[in-house]
Amino acid sequence: MTRYELMVILDPEIQDEELNGAVDRIKQVIADRGGSDEATEVQGRRRLAYPIKAKTDGTMVVSRFEMSGDAVAALTTTLRANENHLRTFVTRV
Repeated sequence: MTRYELMVILDPEIQDEELNGAVDRIKQVIADRGGSDEATEVQGRRRLAYPIKAKTDGTMVVSRFEMSGDAVAALTTTLRANENHLRTFVTRV
């Protein structure tokens, strides 16, 4: 299993209750794809370098996990399908 880091930029208009649900869904998607979540943290609202989907701010969520390389593409596809996710980045650590 390879270690990865995932950064998701969430819509800044998301409420606190929805934010907790979004973080739980990210953890669940990782687990459903056969990964093991090591740490997930909400880094808060930040100004973006450039607008994404007409938004200038975003809420950053960073997750570190282990997963087989074959499942990462499916993970990325699943996360990008969510309308509250402005951007999704996965990097190998």
